[in-house]
Amino acid sequence: MIDIMQTFGKKYRVDFDQETYAQDVKTMRGRPGGVSTDRAWYYSIPCKYGDISPGNGEDGLIFYCNSYKVGNRIERDMAGKLDLCLLGDMDGVIHFKAKYADELFKYARPRSRRSKAA
Repeated sequence: MIDIMQTFGKKYRVDFDQETYAQDVKTMRGRPGGVSTDRAWYYSIPCKYGDISPGNGEDGLIFYCNSYKVGNRIERDMAGKLDLCLLGDMDGVIHFKAKYADELFKYARPRSRRSKAA
């Protein structure tokens, strides 16, 4: 699985879903397997047209698109580079390899990382 924070964190804003993580830790605490320390599942890149999250596999990413027009453009222009593209009436889910991330980011328009003032 791709660690979004390490891979894209220096260039783009990365959000951590603290609420879901805390709920999952609370749920898993008493179970035999214990609490998973893999926090990479809870990171996402907020974009103008949705969110990008880690996907299944070593180099997969998922773009949750909230614009039908953008989803159609991605499907048309990147047809051979997508693993899966499911578009609905208003939104869609697009699974792609990390090597095509820069090309998909042109459509998704991820938020840039804020520089820290000295």
